[in-house]
Amino acid sequence: MLDLRYLNEKTAGETGFVGLSNNKEAFVKGDGSLIRFWAFNSFTYRRSFDELKTHARFLAKIGVNMVRMHGSANPKKPDQIITGFDETNREQAWRMVAAMKEQGIYSTISPYWPHNGHCGNIDAEAYWGIQDYKGDMGLWGLLFFNEKMQEGYKAWTSAMYTEKNPYTGVALCEETAIAIIQIQNEDSLLFWTVDHITGAQRKLLEKKFTEWSAAKYGSFNAAKNQWDGFALEEDDATAGRFGVMRMWNMVNPNEPTSQRAADTAEFLTRTMYDFHEMIERHYRSIGCKQLINANNWRPANLPKLNDLERWSNTPNAVIGLNRYFTGLHDGPYNGWRIDAGDKIIDQSATKNPRALTVNIKQVAGCPHIVPESTWVTPLRYQAEGPLLVSAYSSLTGVNIFYWFATGDVTYADDHYFTKHASKGEPGFSKWSSDIPALQGMFPAAALLFREGYIKQAEPVIYEERSLEDMFKMKYPVITEDEGFDPNRDEGLRGKENDSPYGIDALTFLAGPVRVKYGTEISRADVKPLDDYIDKINKTVRSVTEELKIDYGKGIFTMNSPCAKGAAGFLNTVPSIDLKGVRIKCENDYLSVVLVSMDKQPLNVSKKILLQVGTVMMPEGFETVPDVYIDKETNETVPCERITKTGNLPWVAEDIRVVITIDNKFLERMNLLDENGETRKTESIRVNNAGLLEIYLPHDAMYIILDCQ
Repeated sequence: MLDLRYLNEKTAGETGFVGLSNNKEAFVKGDGSLIRFWAFNSFTYRRSFDELKTHARFLAKIGVNMVRMHGSANPKKPDQIITGFDETNREQAWRMVAAMKEQGIYSTISPYWPHNGHCGNIDAEAYWGIQDYKGDMGLWGLLFFNEKMQEGYKAWTSAMYTEKNPYTGVALCEETAIAIIQIQNEDSLLFWTVDHITGAQRKLLEKKFTEWSAAKYGSFNAAKNQWDGFALEEDDATAGRFGVMRMWNMVNPNEPTSQRAADTAEFLTRTMYDFHEMIERHYRSIGCKQLINANNWRPANLPKLNDLERWSNTPNAVIGLNRYFTGLHDGPYNGWRIDAGDKIIDQSATKNPRALTVNIKQVAGCPHIVPESTWVTPLRYQAEGPLLVSAYSSLTGVNIFYWFATGDVTYADDHYFTKHASKGEPGFSKWSSDIPALQGMFPAAALLFREGYIKQAEPVIYEERSLEDMFKMKYPVITEDEGFDPNRDEGLRGKENDSPYGIDALTFLAGPVRVKYGTEISRADVKPLDDYIDKINKTVRSVTEELKIDYGKGIFTMNSPCAKGAAGFLNTVPSIDLKGVRIKCENDYLSVVLVSMDKQPLNVSKKILLQVGTVMMPEGFETVPDVYIDKETNETVPCERITKTGNLPWVAEDIRVVITIDNKFLERMNLLDENGETRKTESIRVNNAGLLEIYLPHDAMYIILDCQ
């Protein structure tokens, strides 16, 4: 009874290539009509074609119309030279695109990540000729400036995109079901990894910096004179070579920005900008007609470098950023698995909305995507995630949010690692989103996002920035808080970044923030938001008046004509009143949403999806109180220590909720199972006050309210 396949096209790309709207900030189909994407990262491309077909049908059913294939086209065998490529990965891409296309699901292709695990752990010096990169060293930053790497990349992608797909008869470069091609995943010359470029590759980067500096100032000595007092040990006047400043020295907040630091930032940024321009030309030369996304990473220091990072991506149409929502998780394998003995602290975005993953300063004239994100397990408060993402992406115009990740055909076959059990308990996967609290909450969230039930607001901040100010690393009016990835970052949590102008990240919850680069002067139009951001009572309302977060109590509410709902710690108030809908909740934590299925306001709709989610954890998962000592501040904070990781299935707390709806047309309550099929149907009638009063079954997840 619950099947959202009808939202998708019969076949993806049937009207032509996905393009951009007139203002270039939204996506349109080939016929020019607006299209919104609800997206998932899927590693099922490693499965058989029949399994992929089943997977595609399942994703379409729960509201998905875009998948991202995060693969690696580069050669992985020890006997392959750098211009070889991975035929297996191309075969996987062919199957994935074909299976998804049949169900009206578009594809995004990510063909390269310099993490050495994606390069087959090859010896890059011995087999690719990348001097001084032996064994399992990651190839961070090299693609931006090493011509041999660039030659290899062009060869890999040419082989990937130009051969005819035997499953469709169409080469990937001509495939209208592919909407976006990413150049690469998570790399930047403005991130800390630039300091790890070593040996001959560092000398190559220094050579290019020296040539660039001499060209800018007229000669080597002229550049040297500009930087008087900022010499580096690596500088070699005899050889005519400048060293490249280390990232910490370049962005040190305790020192004023030197001209050498500004020039280094400009050189690194322009190197990436020029690379992205070149690769766009490459893709066009081999016949690719899809939209291009440069990258999806962030710099080492957001206030000083984030606008430079984004500007370097603007030669390509689509801007991206990977960012995860997570609590504290401390353990020996916290980059990828959860074990007994690990320490955790739960977090809800309803109490920490600054960390919401779609709080993004978007580039004017570009669509913005989040190619990887999730509410990272073992968080208990995950059921809020899809609803918050759907609502705030709609408000601010973030175009695509790709949940990370699934490798399974429907719900996960098994999240547990049978090997290397810690203290007799099997570890389980950290990065899976194919679980009830996340994937299970897709239908209502996808429906309200794709139908456009939440208004997009006009920008509450519109900033213009000159390149000169950006290269000097002057602070912008507003910057984002940092995400956190235990595989890339030090510490255990992301950093908050407050603006010296008194504007903090709560502003993103009121409406869109946009920035334009390359203007003559820097300026900003900041709307007065005192009526919307109340720090005393700890509330933020959207300027559209449809969304509100009470981050003191931890309650989010959504109140639009066709979609209403709430998430968080709802039992801290007697009821949630939403103009025709009242929610009375006894659960400590809950996500509940009502969405029109016939595009009519909820008070007159004849078909409504009511979706409920609460705390869901593996059966037998147990913790005990403990303390954690912050390694940076030496502060001792309460936490939990996992004693048992449990086993499948995932289990949910019983629902204890009463919903009252002002609607005189609804007559039935259809209780559905986890697969959207009818378990039980009951008649419902209005009470003496003319309202429907529904006591939700304790095991409710999906309910469809409709007419007889």
